[in-house]
Amino acid sequence: TEIYTLSLHDALPISLDRRLIFLVGGTGVGKSAALKKVIERRINRRAHEISVRPEIVPAIYIEAEAPDEGEFAFKSLYLDALVALKTPLANKTLPLIERAANDRHIMSLQIERMRQVHADEGPLKSRFLSSLVGRETELVGIDEAVNVFSTGKPKSERDRLDRIKLQANKLKTFTNTTPVALVLAGAYDFFEATLSSGQNARRSVIIHMEPYPQTELGMIGFLEALVGLVSHLPIKHNLNINEISTEIFLQSLGCVGIAKEIFCEALLLACTGNEVLTEKHI
Repeated sequence: TEIYTLSLHDALPISLDRRLIFLVGGTGVGKSAALKKVIERRINRRAHEISVRPEIVPAIYIEAEAPDEGEFAFKSLYLDALVALKTPLANKTLPLIERAANDRHIMSLQIERMRQVHADEGPLKSRFLSSLVGRETELVGIDEAVNVFSTGKPKSERDRLDRIKLQANKLKTFTNTTPVALVLAGAYDFFEATLSSGQNARRSVIIHMEPYPQTELGMIGFLEALVGLVSHLPIKHNLNINEISTEIFLQSLGCVGIAKEIFCEALLLACTGNEVLTEKHI
């Protein structure tokens, strides 16, 4: 995960070119961990500045919610992002309207709707984009990004691809109108979004995360990851990691995320029996 965190970090230059970055890979390879780590580093890089100006939010992490049915609702994404950006009363967002005063036209809140306000997608999007600028946000990480490209029930394959292109273009407006880099993390299901248009393909950076390979170097890396995982176990154990690492590697297909699930199941067994965690539970 550390290697891919560095790769992701390197894909985000200091100037943060406006671009889409796709972090793809199978289940359990550490995409979420790498994304959270690079966001943490972005925030830490400006820690001193934040201590003086606490309104600054250099980077945010969002997990896209799967729609109950139909296409993905960007409204939920905007609301989650506004909360992550520490925007007050996000769910009370009012629309902006143009008003005439003498010969001048100005944009102001539509306060007439305050009592019956229901935050709509349009006003939420406007507030989200302005908050990205106001909070000086550099990076927005969206996990489980495959949900963003949920297409509901398309009429045809062509219709499905058109809907994916539309969703990709909506995301692209974030980087077109703000100085933000957008990282989308997920499995391979949403990979075709990078090819939805020539512009998206040209402006996208793809980082492919793979499981640890079954090589000497790969096994050493997997063993180091297991040692780190075991060091955080909350109960006593008598595990010899060197002895069980190969079996866990095979059972988890070289994915530390799957190995973590194995340990969670073993912990449940040990705790249920009020026992010390042993190889038997693993």
